[in-house]
Amino acid sequence: MYKWEHALDIAVQHKTHVDTVIAYRKRFLAMYKKEETSEKFKQFSEGMNVDWETIKNKIRAEKEKEAAANAAQ
Repeated sequence: MYKWEHALDIAVQHKTHVDTVIAYRKRFLAMYKKEETSEKFKQFSEGMNVDWETIKNKIRAEKEKEAAANAAQ
């Protein structure tokens, strides 16, 4: 768990959920009162606004897509 760099690499590779990884990383760091130290996370989060409603909708849509794919098998 908490393999943040790997999660970000996968999100960037697939060009989706980058905002999701960034948002959860920010929440994690805030919970422990830590500052961001990863240059990679700083680069990708620059200018990014965290919109939890959009993130939740993307996660919901992804789960529905997976469920539909599993049901079709």
